[in-house]
Amino acid sequence: VSNRGVAMNSAVSLPPPTMPAGETDPTLPYQSKWLADRSPVKIFVKSRRIGISWAEAFDAVSLASRQRGANCFYISYNKEMTEGFVQDCLFWVKTLRQAEPELLEEEFKETRPGSPDGVRVQSFKLKFNSGYMIQTFSSTPRNLRSKGRPRERLIVDEAAFCESLSEIHKAGMSFINWRGEVRFISTHNGADSLFAEWVSECEKGLRDWSLHRVSFDDALAQGFFKRVCLVTGEKWSPELEKGYRAAIIKAHGENADEELFCIPTAGADSYFPRALVEGCMVEGPIISWEGSSSFNAKPLPERAAGCADWISRRLDPLLADIDSSAEWGFGLDFARTSDLTVLAPMQCTSGLARSVPFLVELRNIPFQQQQQIVVAVLSRLGRFRACLDARGNGQQIAEAMLDKFGTGVECVMLTEPYYAENFPRYKAALQDRAIELPRSSEVIADHRAIRLVNKVPRVFPTRGSRGRRHADAAVALMLAYASTLRAIAEPEFSAARPRRSLHLLDRVRRGTRFGGFHHA
Repeated sequence: VSNRGVAMNSAVSLPPPTMPAGETDPTLPYQSKWLADRSPVKIFVKSRRIGISWAEAFDAVSLASRQRGANCFYISYNKEMTEGFVQDCLFWVKTLRQAEPELLEEEFKETRPGSPDGVRVQSFKLKFNSGYMIQTFSSTPRNLRSKGRPRERLIVDEAAFCESLSEIHKAGMSFINWRGEVRFISTHNGADSLFAEWVSECEKGLRDWSLHRVSFDDALAQGFFKRVCLVTGEKWSPELEKGYRAAIIKAHGENADEELFCIPTAGADSYFPRALVEGCMVEGPIISWEGSSSFNAKPLPERAAGCADWISRRLDPLLADIDSSAEWGFGLDFARTSDLTVLAPMQCTSGLARSVPFLVELRNIPFQQQQQIVVAVLSRLGRFRACLDARGNGQQIAEAMLDKFGTGVECVMLTEPYYAENFPRYKAALQDRAIELPRSSEVIADHRAIRLVNKVPRVFPTRGSRGRRHADAAVALMLAYASTLRAIAEPEFSAARPRRSLHLLDRVRRGTRFGGFHHA
């Protein structure tokens, strides 16, 4: 379609597009530079609405419509953007005089946290005579697991706003195994977003990705407003462009730096400001244990002995210093392999203050040994209340602790309604400086990974110094604080007796608790 376009698509001969009179090149310089870049992974941080998605639609049609082409998969964070991309693709099909593709629209239910009945998701497919297609779908990462055949392309639009960008990245990197391409396009969404982190890493040479950056002024300098005038029928002049620039900046107000000039707003997407969390921190230990394949493969008696040794060496010295006569809360965020299990004991001190003397972080530790460690802590707390993560695999330990300790334990299903109720309470306590937390940069990062989405605090993944995290410490501490708001049940010491077993979910639904404290 132009010298730049032909170089970009040298494997296919395309007829020139139909453009307004006097216009020979449908792409602006920054669009052509992006399209000509054939790096396996590239990232574009941009001003709003400068036509990168429109140019990307051209490239997708070029690839999917050729005989030796490939499939293109497009991900966006909402339905409107997805529909807009499909419309752009159809525009280019007509402009490039391609055979009209078959357009299929599919609707299905997708299970998501906080939506047990699922949500309706639309997917569009443009099927070309070449046998290839352009497919759009939701940002659920599992949609990518079966993709990544030779030369296929993944396009992630407004990536900074996608809910599971880390998981999309993890699943999408398989595209480059077979000489495919991955493209991340977005305006900024806060300085602490994963997208902003990637941009920073590219600038420092820490990622071998191709980085493109075009601000509003960059786009204007390369002819963007002249293109606006061409489409709207206005006569371009320097004075008109100057007024246009001023009006656009004024319309964006305090968001202009982020929306127009590629400057991420500090902390814009985090529910917990860094200064708030850091201001509640004091020096305190955080002990960690990561399981190995050799340890986890040992017979149960050997693992139990090894765990008992770890408890004796690392945990008992901390437990020896706690006041077992005080009132305690306890939070547990559970994980088996990918993320961390975090144990958070929280002492209720005078004046309704709370203090966390230490945190325990476990990674890749078998269920039985995690249970062994939780029992070691709870058995030393005296009068306590505990809120345990009972979703997924956490159900196993939560039910065991409910059986052992009875009324002091609450099994929590971590859902959006629970987050909406309890994260604000925990945040208010931090704002009142009513909680002391162990000082740790990774505990701060876990809090920063809680972001407000549709007015509800939600949990997002992060990467710590020793691997992936999922705001684990923040969730455990929120659960610990929630447990301290419950009335402490007086212990009912009694001999263990046979009783009818109820499934954990039945207990949670009925709100029943069985047995008393059986401190073994």
